[in-house]
Amino acid sequence: MTGQTWRHRESKRRVIEELTASEPARPVGNSRRAARNALRTIERDTEAATGRMRALLPRAWLRSLAVGPSLSLGTCAESWATMQWSWTGIQSQTETVAVLDFDIGEIRRTLARTEADAWRTALPKIEEEQAVALSAGKLDKPRWIWRGRPAAKQSRE
Repeated sequence: MTGQTWRHRESKRRVIEELTASEPARPVGNSRRAARNALRTIERDTEAATGRMRALLPRAWLRSLAVGPSLSLGTCAESWATMQWSWTGIQSQTETVAVLDFDIGEIRRTLARTEADAWRTALPKIEEEQAVALSAGKLDKPRWIWRGRPAAKQSRE
């Protein structure tokens, strides 16, 4: 082997060794580059989403501030309406009870007068016929007197 051939072979060997040594590094470099690109894309997308969320946040607060008082106002209005409806019903029932109490009082007074008159009547037999003895002063000129009370004979008709 001549020196030149040996040098040529040696130079080819070095080139092959360098290429072989750099080959495993190249995929790692590509992986690192792909990971960096993916990380940048993720960071950029996250920042964009965060920006959109920051833009929506004030609107969400405004929505909450509008809904809360609206619900409170609706609840108060409903409670007031229910109270008014109940009060009207109670007032109507109270008036009805007052009218019925008055009517019951009138009926009791009438019943008391009727019972007083009824207790003073009697159903005696006068001359073997059924008669009604009334309270004193009920007949002006009675035909019959039964125990000092005016009496009237019952007709059978």
